Amino acid sequence: MSKNTYEKNGTNDILLGDNVESRHPIVTTKLVLKELKRAAFASRSSLRLFPMGAAWTIVGYILLIMPFNQGMFYGGNANFEGGLFQIFLLGGMLFACLAAASWIDRNNRIQQDPLAIIVWLLPIGYYIASFDGPSSYSGRTYFYFYLCLTAVYLLARKLSNKIHWMIGLFLLSGTLILFFGYANLFGNLHYLDALWGDFRFASVFQYPNAYGALALVMICLCLYLGVNYRNKWLLMAVTFLLVPTIISFVMSLSRGAFIVAFPVLVVTLLLLPFRKQLVLSCLGLSALIMAIPLSRLMVTIGGPLQMSMDVSSSLRGWAILFGSAIVYAALATLIIRSISDWMYDLGKREPRDRWIIPSIFVLTATVGVLILVLKPHWISFLPDLLEQRLLKINGKENSMLERFAFYRDSIKMWQHQPIFGYGGSAWKTLVYTYQSNPYASILAHSFIFQTLVETGMFGILSFVLLLVWILIRVFRNRSRLSPEYGVMIIILAVLIMTSAIDFNMNFGYLICMLFIVMGMVSTIGRQASAKIKPVPVRLISNAAKPIAHLLFAIFLLYQSVNLIQSHSSFNAAQNAMLQKKPESVTFSWIDDAIKHAKDHPEYSAFKVMALLMRHDGQPDEVYLEESVKTLGQIKLFEKQNITLIEAELALYKVQNRIDEAQELVMNNLDVYPWNTILYDQAILGYFTKGFIAKQEHNLAKAEQYFHSAVDIFNRFDKQKNKLSQLPMGQAKGLPFKLAEKSMLALGQIYAMLHDWATAEKILKPFVSQIPKTRDELNANRWYEAVLFSQGNSPDAVKQLRKADPDGGPMMKELLAFIQEGYSS
Repeated sequence: MSKNTYEKNGTNDILLGDNVESRHPIVTTKLVLKELKRAAFASRSSLRLFPMGAAWTIVGYILLIMPFNQGMFYGGNANFEGGLFQIFLLGGMLFACLAAASWIDRNNRIQQDPLAIIVWLLPIGYYIASFDGPSSYSGRTYFYFYLCLTAVYLLARKLSNKIHWMIGLFLLSGTLILFFGYANLFGNLHYLDALWGDFRFASVFQYPNAYGALALVMICLCLYLGVNYRNKWLLMAVTFLLVPTIISFVMSLSRGAFIVAFPVLVVTLLLLPFRKQLVLSCLGLSALIMAIPLSRLMVTIGGPLQMSMDVSSSLRGWAILFGSAIVYAALATLIIRSISDWMYDLGKREPRDRWIIPSIFVLTATVGVLILVLKPHWISFLPDLLEQRLLKINGKENSMLERFAFYRDSIKMWQHQPIFGYGGSAWKTLVYTYQSNPYASILAHSFIFQTLVETGMFGILSFVLLLVWILIRVFRNRSRLSPEYGVMIIILAVLIMTSAIDFNMNFGYLICMLFIVMGMVSTIGRQASAKIKPVPVRLISNAAKPIAHLLFAIFLLYQSVNLIQSHSSFNAAQNAMLQKKPESVTFSWIDDAIKHAKDHPEYSAFKVMALLMRHDGQPDEVYLEESVKTLGQIKLFEKQNITLIEAELALYKVQNRIDEAQELVMNNLDVYPWNTILYDQAILGYFTKGFIAKQEHNLAKAEQYFHSAVDIFNRFDKQKNKLSQLPMGQAKGLPFKLAEKSMLALGQIYAMLHDWATAEKILKPFVSQIPKTRDELNANRWYEAVLFSQGNSPDAVKQLRKADPDGGPMMKELLAFIQEGYSS
């Protein structure tokens, strides 16, 4: 037998158990090595099931369980951090899965895809920004979060061979969230803010705009899957969801989602050939026609159920919802399966004709916008809440005007740190310095602008580079785009567009979904396309990648356990205080929280305020010393934090350290120009110091302090005048006015400066005909002294004397004190 014969039949011979030793040794060795290699590959494939199975379990937990924790919202507030810390824990587990998978594949000579490398620029950007940010704690937690998102992205790339499983998870997750919202509407559940005041659908997110984004994802998924799959069971499932989802979308009253729906539907249509565009248009239009009147009925049924539960009304609501969904699903499935072949034949067009229906859709949308502007009464047939909401999409309403203010203020922040930004959650801290009016929002309402402030041009360009590279890959492989990838592209379009005009990416659920989608879409054409070849890079050492992933896993697991423990202890401390447990219990819990997260500003501020409350009830210098120590430690990590400043002012007040308090206020007045507490403290501080100087007959010093207080008041007044310059329709924001105590002090200051007219004007609102409190009596006496000093209104003076018959001697002393001479 020749060598070629051995090579040709060697495998089968070996498997049949022939005598290998009788053959040529070189040939035998090659065959044995080949079989060993094949066996090793089969073994690695089996081993790969374990990390991939664990990864699917974690992703399923993120998509199916975690949304019910307020959508995993993270907004820079300790009360919302529980879900965020759980993501850190899951991120550590995902890195462990990556480490295991990388170790199993360590000997495979796989060239690195640039899209698996670029994503690392995002956590790197947050890491760099954290060094110069206002908050060490926020900077590092956002770095951890983007490490987790990187793990999600990289795992999604590895799971992309089961993309249809992921689509199933998305549909199941969206369905659970959808019917969870209906359970609240029909009175079966009472989840906080699942429905807003006017029955806006918010479900688990407690924010209708975030739910509107998810509902739009579900609508596009159902439409797209309905026209791409002929399986009757799948078709019935997606058409069953379509009407309830559109009803909830309408009830969310999310103007941002309404606006984004048009370009997203155009993208969805462009992914389909002309014949499928016809089917989708009929499917969507019929569902919309059915859903709009039903949305009015759902509000009618669900409204009374929010006040008191009625089983029959609840069951009626469920019956109408499910009945309409079943009827529509049956009819849609029957019609599509019966006429789709005819419609497909009708729609056999050239590829360029796929622009016909999107063009008609754009034209229809344009006409709709013109009707809203020119003939708004034409939409009176819509449900009242929907009609009112649509009419407010005009660029002149507070919500839109305020967003424009957020974006302008974001640009001002970015200009002071344009390259690397200020680090995670910086917008929340810096907004008080740069805001154009005292609005309450601590989020930019835009993923783009918030990322720009937090990571500068480096971070935003890194994200844009990743996104654009993915879209270029999609465009180059558009001719062989499978329906599964089409679904992912639609989800990507919805999430990117809605997050550009709102803070949807502050919901961990939605941003995890975004990174899963980007990870899966980034694999399009990775192997099949001859045009796209990975950029040549140096092969990484076999063990380097799994070791790096393992180190990140250990790091995140350690940090997450620490942070979860600190969060749990902080919650226990809050509950102990609310339940009025022994103070030692509160302090033991808060000390444990600080031990595990010593740079958390809210924990330290809570401890200081608890110490001051304890000192107030049981004075002891030990509490004040511990407060000073706690503030000193946290200030090492926090460069700018208004909560800590207010805690420090409270401490100075207890210690009667007037000069230190005044210095602290004046150092921060420029940093927080809309903070009325600082203005109050500044005026009262100068009033106290001036009053003491006047009592000591140091008139020059007293006058200096009083004029400083007047300067603060003028500064406040100038800042307040900016509110009159806001566009018509924009809300002024939080109340911007001085406390009554500050205004009364100003009236007294003007009196002591002998500016009688201004003093009278300020003090007059505080006058009481029947004074009941010491402050009212004091205001009356100062007002009487001002009137007497001017020699005017004798009747008014007599009236005040009647209200204070025993105040004669006090008035003489007060008049002498006020009229003591000044140079002005």
